[in-house]
Amino acid sequence: MLQDLHVTKKKRGTGVGDKMAAAIAKQEKQQKAIAIYLLVNKNNKRGKEFYSRQGANLHTVILCDLKGKALAKKAEQAAKR
Repeated sequence: MLQDLHVTKKKRGTGVGDKMAAAIAKQEKQQKAIAIYLLVNKNNKRGKEFYSRQGANLHTVILCDLKGKALAKKAEQAAKR
């Protein structure tokens, strides 16, 4: 799984992001993937524009996480069962 995709400020606008996206898509198709799911911060205008240019559909979602004390508490509940 790919965790993050970043292009340094110096390289932005050079096409390197397009090349990375194409390479990722090629590898995923070789692995028989039917989709690539991406997360981008709702305030990241450049990121959203980049993914839109790649042909991605932009959706409104709510990301939920379970971490820290909440994760530990949930794990403890499972251990007690």
